[in-house]
Amino acid sequence: MPANLPPTYYEEEKKLRSARTPEEKAEILETLLRLIPKHKGTEKLQADLKRRLSKARGKQGKKSGGARRVDEHHVVKEGAGQVVLAGLPNVGKSQLLGTLTKASPQIAEYPYSTLKPVSGMGLFENVRIQLVDIPPLLWEVTDTWVANILRNTDAICLVAELIDDPVGQVEIILEEMEQKRVPVLRRDETRGETTSGIQPKRLFIAGTKLDLPGADEGAEALKRAFDASYDVVNVAAPDGVGADAFIAAAFRVLDKVRVYTKTPGKKADLGSPFVFRKGTTVIEMAREIHKDFEKNYRTARIYSDDKYNGQRVGKDFELRDGDVIELIV
Repeated sequence: MPANLPPTYYEEEKKLRSARTPEEKAEILETLLRLIPKHKGTEKLQADLKRRLSKARGKQGKKSGGARRVDEHHVVKEGAGQVVLAGLPNVGKSQLLGTLTKASPQIAEYPYSTLKPVSGMGLFENVRIQLVDIPPLLWEVTDTWVANILRNTDAICLVAELIDDPVGQVEIILEEMEQKRVPVLRRDETRGETTSGIQPKRLFIAGTKLDLPGADEGAEALKRAFDASYDVVNVAAPDGVGADAFIAAAFRVLDKVRVYTKTPGKKADLGSPFVFRKGTTVIEMAREIHKDFEKNYRTARIYSDDKYNGQRVGKDFELRDGDVIELIV
């Protein structure tokens, strides 16, 4: 089968011959991978481009004299927590990221359009959550650094296309994460390090392309198979359908609580919550706000919509999402 490469491919290929730095070569190779038609006639060429891209990336940031290498695949955590979008090729992860955040990922109908991690900030009510799109799993070029991102993130969203055996897709992703030594927790399992010292990750599942024919059946199958173990949400990213349910699930999977502070005699500041891990106690909150609060702590009052209206609580009281705390020091 002929390759049938477009003219723009040959124009970019000419630039590759004159590229001098690994960074230049990697950028051009990424463009070539986006331009190349994906069919049997280009399989060998795709494999060669991926090999050369991997080699160029391996040389990026290496300077003479022992200069420190910059890791372009590291994503600094921001907001209330970081959630990585993991899935197979062409399931709509980039579209999902673009809909939920202000990020501008490469969105295409062909697979492997995401070649580097791309992050954006989604908003759940009054807290920001960092979403990170990564290349598809099962791609040998990205194996090492993708596994590192999955191990270091706070939580994971498994993204599956609803119209193409979503249950099978999720099973493949779970198996692949096991191969990459990324342990996961089911809904009711408690967190704890494995024997390898890697922190297990909580996850939820997002079915995409809910607006396409046959998606309803896929959504039902996904719920039957996994709802007992994980949160399952479904979205039609181009229209924003299911976006609120997705970002709410992203907050839940982070296992965090929002807590507000109140100064005696004044109203609570409900605009900017403190975000803590679930299970944080009053004294731990005081310590994280300021060391003097812990040192001078006497007691605390709690306010909430459902139960409390200024009652005193002990230092070991566990905070809940939405609690208002008045620290008395």
